[in-house]
Amino acid sequence: MGELSGLTEAEVSERRRRGDGEQQEQSITKSRSRIIREHLFTLFNGLNFLIAALLFAVGAYSNMLFISIIILNLLIGIFQEL
Repeated sequence: MGELSGLTEAEVSERRRRGDGEQQEQSITKSRSRIIREHLFTLFNGLNFLIAALLFAVGAYSNMLFISIIILNLLIGIFQEL
């Protein structure tokens, strides 16, 4: 077997001119809105906010203290990722 070699500069230029190869660089960062959405809309948060809403509906306000910890955890997570 012969030695392997890559494309020549002319072949690369021709293929790029035709539109072959990678066209667009992929972003490795998330937008701020995506970060917030990913932290806010989780199953864990959904269940906790549902429980808080049910406690609010029946007037058990003193039992809703846990939601402040959930909100603090949410804010810390968003801040750290930003």
